[in-house]
Amino acid sequence: MNRSILLALALGLLGCQASTPAASAPPEALLFTSAIDPSSADVERSIAQLARLDAVACRATRLALLPDLAHELFVRSPQASLRAEAVAALKDPGYRASQAARAASPEAHDRLRAAFVTWIEDQVGDAVDLRSGFEALGDSVLACEVAQRARARGLPLKRPTATVAIQRARAAWHELAAATRQGEPRPDLIEAALNAARAQQHLGVLEGIEQLCAASAVLLSPDERTRLSLDRARIALLRHDGARALRAAVVALRSAKQGATRRRARLLLARAQLQVGKQDAALAEAQRASEESAAADAHADEARALGLLGAIFLRMNQPEAAASAYEGALSAALRGGQPDFALRQRLNLATAALRAGRLGVARDAIQAAMAHEPVGPDRAELQGQRIVTAALVALVGGELRPAAAALKVEEALRAAREAGCPEILERYATLPARLRGAERAGS
Repeated sequence: MNRSILLALALGLLGCQASTPAASAPPEALLFTSAIDPSSADVERSIAQLARLDAVACRATRLALLPDLAHELFVRSPQASLRAEAVAALKDPGYRASQAARAASPEAHDRLRAAFVTWIEDQVGDAVDLRSGFEALGDSVLACEVAQRARARGLPLKRPTATVAIQRARAAWHELAAATRQGEPRPDLIEAALNAARAQQHLGVLEGIEQLCAASAVLLSPDERTRLSLDRARIALLRHDGARALRAAVVALRSAKQGATRRRARLLLARAQLQVGKQDAALAEAQRASEESAAADAHADEARALGLLGAIFLRMNQPEAAASAYEGALSAALRGGQPDFALRQRLNLATAALRAGRLGVARDAIQAAMAHEPVGPDRAELQGQRIVTAALVALVGGELRPAAAALKVEEALRAAREAGCPEILERYATLPARLRGAERAGS
């Protein structure tokens, strides 16, 4: 196959995926994170969107990124297959126990579940009877849902015992909201709601607390308000809701003091601006963050800022500038004692170097990346990214044909599946087929 064709193929497949290790953006209908109780129509639209995603691995990525959605689908979806995928995404024994209760008495369970969904929408029927029915079947997840929603609406059910993590976030919010209505927003309830929402990445609860702060119903210190805004921006970015992240990051930067907090706010703002397509603004913020970090000898922050600069330059189709930024990020990461982040920057450098036509630099970066085994929480994702990037560098260099590169990518996908790494599965699910298609087209 002609080398120019291989180069075009690899560049199209690489894009700037190594620069921003996150799954592709979920459909807007999935992002009902600001609603503690989504409507039936919201849930139905989300079910339809998920069902249209071809690969189970892609749906798993969506559900892993949106635990509140996964919970709602489990509680309210009529589709057994989606409920099973929600159980797998939530990874909590409470949901498996609930599935078992549902399987033990399906007809009675389905009748109760249908009555529960109707009650959520119309408040028809008796919440006490619903809760008792689910408890009798052994389904503590749905029994707790009934109690939490009833208390949120002022119905006199006893405080429920949250059995799963997402319910604890919801329960903490309901307790805080109820106390606020009574004029008693105790500090312990505020702290519990914040901690539970952060642990579950529950954007809806965090935004609810922000609304209470704006109405002076809940009082937080200036530092706590800043941290709340930072958390909202971070989680919104994770969920690819750039507009929401942008609003929160602007608030955080306005209130942040000098130092690490302000640098973090700048980086979040730059990432949000990049996500909504404001590349020039993102570039300016990332450069400021880089300069402030270098001046403070904050090597870890400098590495993150330079890595983001590389991603922005790639998005702006400036691969030479991107490669230079990634080299700086690599140097800062090594000075800051961040071996895994340094590995990521070597992979990013290989991507940028290929796009700049610097095959030798890309090969050197991959060779150095192979010498380091990641050990941190991103280990599985970095290993998969390394295999794929190395395969594409070899493809451009003529060491691999497309079909052989496809086998390497499938190796990464198998390892990611075994490791429970949705990022690689989602990012490269269709890559082997595309490589084999290129082989057939070029033969």
